Amino acid sequence: MESILSWIRSYRECVEGLGYDLFEMLLLGLGFISWVTAYYFIIKGVRKNQTCEMPMLVAAGNIAWEFYWSFIGDPDLGEPFQWGCRIWFCMDLFINYSVFKYGRKLVTLPILKKYWFQTWAFAWVLWFEIVYFMDREGNDNPLGVVSAIIINVVMSGLYIYQLLNYPELRGKGFSIHAAWLKMIGTGSISVASFFLWSHNEWLLSMCVATFVLDIVYISLYYNYKPEIIETEYSIS
Repeated sequence: MESILSWIRSYRECVEGLGYDLFEMLLLGLGFISWVTAYYFIIKGVRKNQTCEMPMLVAAGNIAWEFYWSFIGDPDLGEPFQWGCRIWFCMDLFINYSVFKYGRKLVTLPILKKYWFQTWAFAWVLWFEIVYFMDREGNDNPLGVVSAIIINVVMSGLYIYQLLNYPELRGKGFSIHAAWLKMIGTGSISVASFFLWSHNEWLLSMCVATFVLDIVYISLYYNYKPEIIETEYSIS
């Protein structure tokens, strides 16, 4: 026990030396836990409904980011951060498998259905290149948050698109628990970004955009009634 406490004290001193205080670490930790729990509800929905709500293009982006920061990147928070990414990565292996198996249900283009795996592979390569070169050329921060937020903006937009096209999947593949948790997860990391990287206005604007899109999605989840909209258009 003493050795564990000694390691914790040493790591805390290291983190403080890198410019992270306790509040910022709690925000980052909340983001990690919220996303782990969101992944849990996504996986639970897959097993129950044989539908994967994670859009294919960002499923590839998520696992590309997690692969890089788990095994290649050099985050300034070291091994604990990398092991957190590895937990996400392992959960995302199942999510991406589910995308292969059930994801075609959420698209209408025949050519996309036909070349489903090829499209995923192409997306993974593109996302990996973005994550890799943003870090290596210094356009990302030491935790990869900039590239992660880019993926999140695309994700939040595609979630809205899916809901508008398949509103009948609310509660039958689209989880409100996952919706709230991914908003809280990204939101807490976004708040931490305002403290840690306040000079990066582009990052902060993407954080705000993601939060707004997540609010729109949750609002639509509760309130979107396509049958009423169709009636109004037919009357006009």
